[in-house]
Amino acid sequence: MTVASIVLLVYDYMLTLDSELLLIWASRWNLVKALFLLVRYMPFIDMALLTFYLTRNGTAHTAACGITFQTSAWLFAVGTSVAEILLTIRTWACWDKAQWLTIGLPIFFLVNWAIVYVFLGLFIRSVEFIRPPRYANPAGCFHVGANPIFVACWAAIMVYHAGLLLLMGIRGFSTLNGMRKETLSKVVYRDGLIYYFLLFGLSLGNLVIIVCLPYRYVNLFTTLERVMYSVLTCRAILHIRKQNMFETTSWSFDLSV
Repeated sequence: MTVASIVLLVYDYMLTLDSELLLIWASRWNLVKALFLLVRYMPFIDMALLTFYLTRNGTAHTAACGITFQTSAWLFAVGTSVAEILLTIRTWACWDKAQWLTIGLPIFFLVNWAIVYVFLGLFIRSVEFIRPPRYANPAGCFHVGANPIFVACWAAIMVYHAGLLLLMGIRGFSTLNGMRKETLSKVVYRDGLIYYFLLFGLSLGNLVIIVCLPYRYVNLFTTLERVMYSVLTCRAILHIRKQNMFETTSWSFDLSV
């Protein structure tokens, strides 16, 4: 699954690079552009660390395994939370920056991601790296003692996805039914509903795997979800800017991006 996730990340990057150069790099600097670039390029650092973690000689110093694991885990959390900020901004904008969401969404975000960071920290502290047994494959790091409390991280992420999906569904369902042609609003709502649903499904899948399957499968979908966060979030921003540029060109007036 790790190899497939890396291939997906590189393939999507190649497909959307031209749009990124036109719609992101050529635009003025603002918060969305900075967040986009973080979401876009942080996964490549994650994948490099993960490749090192999975392929290094496990019989060497275990301290390197611990440092790599901790760095990768925290980068995963930071990268995912940055992507969530972009998705949250989209949801807030879809509700016309309603005051109750201006207050409620940051609180909802902070509470859920505080849970993620706290329980991730507890999980990381519980992991102990040892030299692999003689009968084991020496490639990769070998760890024991991981606390199943990690499930709380995915539960919090899933709850946050469910909240954004509900907000987008309430706002977007009636809007989509009343639109026949492709407009900026339709792109925003359609992509939001599809992408939030996919991310919610991946979080739910991770939760089920952790609870129901043996520990060796605990990270089966983790790498895929990390990549999908980047792919879907960046595509959502690119689609919005592309449609915005099309409507601006068609009607000859400026829109703030």
